Amino acid sequence: MKQDKTRLATVLFVLGIFLAGLSNAMSKYIIQQYAVDPVKLTALPFLSTLLFCANLSVYLFLLVFWIHSVQGRLLPSRSRNYLITAALCAIAMLILRSIKYRLIDVADLDLTRYIWYAYYVPMILLPTLFLMTCITIERKNKPKKFDERLLLIPASVLILLFLTNDLHYLAFRPNGDTVMTGANASYFNNIVFYVYYGYYGVMIAAGLILLVRANRRLHSFKKTALPFAFLLIMLALVLIDKTLNWIRLPSMFTAPEIVSFCMIGMFESCVRNRLIPYNENYAGFFASMRFPIIITERDLSVAYRSAEPVSADAEQMRDSLEKPIWTDKDTRLTGKPLTAGYAFYTEDESELHRMNDKLIEANELIASENDLIRAENDLRARQAAVDSRNIIYSRIAQEMLPYHRTALRMISEIHPGAEDFAERIARLNLLNAYIKRGTNLLLAGEGGEIPLHELQQAAEESAIYLGYCGVRASVAADGDDLIARDTALRLYTMFRTVIDSILGSVTRLHIAVSRAQIRVNADCAQPPSPGLPAEIKESDGLYYFIITDKEGGAP
Repeated sequence: MKQDKTRLATVLFVLGIFLAGLSNAMSKYIIQQYAVDPVKLTALPFLSTLLFCANLSVYLFLLVFWIHSVQGRLLPSRSRNYLITAALCAIAMLILRSIKYRLIDVADLDLTRYIWYAYYVPMILLPTLFLMTCITIERKNKPKKFDERLLLIPASVLILLFLTNDLHYLAFRPNGDTVMTGANASYFNNIVFYVYYGYYGVMIAAGLILLVRANRRLHSFKKTALPFAFLLIMLALVLIDKTLNWIRLPSMFTAPEIVSFCMIGMFESCVRNRLIPYNENYAGFFASMRFPIIITERDLSVAYRSAEPVSADAEQMRDSLEKPIWTDKDTRLTGKPLTAGYAFYTEDESELHRMNDKLIEANELIASENDLIRAENDLRARQAAVDSRNIIYSRIAQEMLPYHRTALRMISEIHPGAEDFAERIARLNLLNAYIKRGTNLLLAGEGGEIPLHELQQAAEESAIYLGYCGVRASVAADGDDLIARDTALRLYTMFRTVIDSILGSVTRLHIAVSRAQIRVNADCAQPPSPGLPAEIKESDGLYYFIITDKEGGAP
């Protein structure tokens, strides 16, 4: 149905051009007859004017009709703008020609000359717009390497030279003293006029080359040859016009309308071959789509539908205009309002749902694996803690085994009721205090640091049990720093060795604990044994034992 309307419009358009050409030929013929016998044929000028007006009206109607058609059929683009501007230039040519030859008094030479100059404005713009349109057609969606609007620069220069010809006569120069009016005998063509002809030829030739390149995409000889058929028609009509003028016979068409309408024919063929974005044949466009979509009127009656059906009733379509709905578990229906109706389309989300199910399964598997990894890490951490404790316990057993054996030996030598029972029990308790506090220091952590008061508490507990051995002892700590665990253990071991060596000859002592050393002040009744792990000084009957961790690097 749409194609029938298009064919009908094409036939009427061509018929209009033919009728306009016929009225033009009859008008010229009447003018020729009137020139032969003006007295006898007094009514002919009115009839000629009437036919001329009919000719102009038909041409203007056809051009305006085509502009309106282009606006409705083509998508907004530079190509559409250039086509409309070219049609407006054709209208301007026809109007300027009518003003010059029909509306201006011949005596008004200046106005006649200015209209003649202005006539070249659309004559220059037409080939320029032709090439600009061909550039956009050939380029299509490819990146721009050249902005075709730059062609307006040389066109503007030529237009300016024609409009200012009275200042320099570079386009036309007067024939002697004759005033130029546009009549052939009143002027000679100058260099700018020939530049214009060369410019015209270059623009048309370049445009035709680009059309050839663009039409190769069609892969159809008939479609490719159609624009060039209009070129041949244009050349043939111009040749016929020149021939009839030479033998003084009226012609139907002159160069301005021949060029204008043949260019329109070229552009129209490009539009219908879809070399220019084309906004028509919606039914065929939708029928070829494999995506389920329909366009409806306001009453939800279907205007266009795609090859894939949209399975939804009227109630579901109304609901989908507010928000998307699911006609079944896998089909999503969406509605969108348009200017004069609605668009509805469905989306098959079955694959998405399958992917979501797989994703859920994968997430569950990952969660299970994460739980296993977490449990495995916890097990490793617990095992590492057990291993660490085992190492510490093994070291404790290794370090304290000699003292445990000493304690067992001392226990075996203790006899209740013996005179030295209390003394032996006191010495055993002192050894047990050392074993206890040494074990605590080892448990503080392998290679770590401990607060200094841990070593102070070990010394204080030893001082308590020294009291049971008849020794009054006091303890002081220097600060609250941190001390290496191994350093503290070595200092405490050397402290015990010093105390054991002087235990039978001392009654009072003072213990000072610091991060670098343990200092013991004792009132020994006799000099201490040599070889003790301490620096020994004596003053006024007091002995000073300075215990330093040489192995740990302390001074």
